[in-house]
Amino acid sequence: MKQLLTVIGIGAVGLTLACATPAQATDLKGVITLNPTEKGSLKLSGNATAVSTRVRINSSHPESISGGGNAALDCEDIQTVGCTIFTNVTSPVQCGAPATSDPLAALPTPTFNLNNDLGSLSLNSNSVVEPGYYSGGISITGGAVTFNPGVYILDGIGLKISGNSTSVTATKTFFYFRGTGKLSVTGGSIHLTPILIGPHAGMSIFYDRSSTKPCSFSGGSGINVQGMIYMVGGKLSISGSGTVEGDAPVVGSFVVANMVETTGSGFIKVGSVPDIPTPDMQFD
Repeated sequence: MKQLLTVIGIGAVGLTLACATPAQATDLKGVITLNPTEKGSLKLSGNATAVSTRVRINSSHPESISGGGNAALDCEDIQTVGCTIFTNVTSPVQCGAPATSDPLAALPTPTFNLNNDLGSLSLNSNSVVEPGYYSGGISITGGAVTFNPGVYILDGIGLKISGNSTSVTATKTFFYFRGTGKLSVTGGSIHLTPILIGPHAGMSIFYDRSSTKPCSFSGGSGINVQGMIYMVGGKLSISGSGTVEGDAPVVGSFVVANMVETTGSGFIKVGSVPDIPTPDMQFD
């Protein structure tokens, strides 16, 4: 960990320290929060240290980044349209920066046939799940569950994972949440790598742009979600319990969300490329 530094809070007087270049705006790494006005658009609490490669906050609030307890932010490149009084950071926060455009705004939503409806699944034992449209969503409360490679369209409850004995593996997969669908992980483990072909290559999670549903993860090293996470209307919430950096939950190589919140203890890697990518994945 690097020595924690003090925030440069000069955005309140309207001075722009730095401007995000087009290359910075389109380089797919780190975290972007799109909410334009909210206090704590990036919120850190508890004793957790959020680790990210780059942070861009579009909120104009004077406390667009907020923190409490012993929470910390480990990132070398932090910019916000507003500013912050949060000081437990590893590099100066650049206040008064211009807003960062959504680099995935032109990405199409996946197409699928509503008539090919697989309904809903409720799993509590070792199972294999096939790609397709699940109008009622999927609930997993136990067992080792494998999602075969492909595209999953989830409505209803979305994907709900719970139970300490639950283990979910989803390799080369893409999850699109529509309607009331959302992702909730409250127990067990999940290892997810993104689809590698098609218009959504490199992406793991995509919420419909009209959705304000949250996406939540709770756990330690059993949480390993690689690839891009895209949810322009909802909040990404991560509760971590990794005691050392190598034991940290990993949530996304690149995150675009309305808001992001981290809490818990230990380290949380969010919008941070894995230290050792799997052989079939390539990141810029």
